[in-house]
Amino acid sequence: MSKDIKVVVLGLTSVGKSCLVQRFMYNNFEHTVMTVGGAYSCKRIQVGNNEVYLGIWDTAGTERYEAVNRSYYRRARAAIVCYDLTNLSSLDKVTFWVEELTHNEPNIDIYIVGNKLDLIQEGEKRQVTQQQVDEIANKYNAVTLETSSKTGENINLLLQTIAENFVKKYPNEVQGGGNVNNNSNNNNGSGSVNMNSNSKKSGGCC
Repeated sequence: MSKDIKVVVLGLTSVGKSCLVQRFMYNNFEHTVMTVGGAYSCKRIQVGNNEVYLGIWDTAGTERYEAVNRSYYRRARAAIVCYDLTNLSSLDKVTFWVEELTHNEPNIDIYIVGNKLDLIQEGEKRQVTQQQVDEIANKYNAVTLETSSKTGENINLLLQTIAENFVKKYPNEVQGGGNVNNNSNNNNGSGSVNMNSNSKKSGGCC
């Protein structure tokens, strides 16, 4: 059985959204140009006997594209909301997008992702604490995870979890795909889930 899932990637500019998608899609890392509007990618993930196709919309992070980004998250089943672990102001935009998503797409599954973990591991000062992120996640029942696009740490875990949680949450939907271009989860309950404690240590960035 197969299912197409629309996933949107949101966050402040330069937090590493495009690098995250590039690492997941092509397993490489290089600095990217600023996204204008939105960029689409699709990849298959196996979940048991089911094939899940993640249709990923990478969106622009500048304020002038915020109205456009709303069209990209419409009917999305999961949202990856990114922030930079070394940039406290990037967390403000997480709150903005999570509130937007909760209001306009109340059934969407939200994943709050702290990127550039490699910089922290290399000695750069952490500007965003897990407690700060958990306060947001608990309020909106979101999953949290820290990643590195540079080293690839937790990138595959993130996307695999999105696919697996969707299959668990909507088992009846995994029977003939939909259209990701027009089209989850977290813990099937209340509260947030911190995936960092279950992940292996290695590296992380953009």
